[in-house]
Amino acid sequence: MASHFNAISDPRKKGSCYYSQKDVLMSAFSCMYFQEPSLLKFQQQMEDQQGSNNCRSLFGIENIPQ
Repeated sequence: MASHFNAISDPRKKGSCYYSQKDVLMSAFSCMYFQEPSLLKFQQQMEDQQGSNNCRSLFGIENIPQ
């Protein structure tokens, strides 16, 4: 999935965005996959409890958009 998102050209100005387009698109996909009301909160809790989270391990998301 990430390779497909990486293939989409990013029209945003380089250096002006905090989140990569891939991270934004993968986060949107993972919201539907996990069906959590707050993806960021859910992943932060998992990170605190287990030292890792699904967004990083399953989807390769580096920065979860807030």
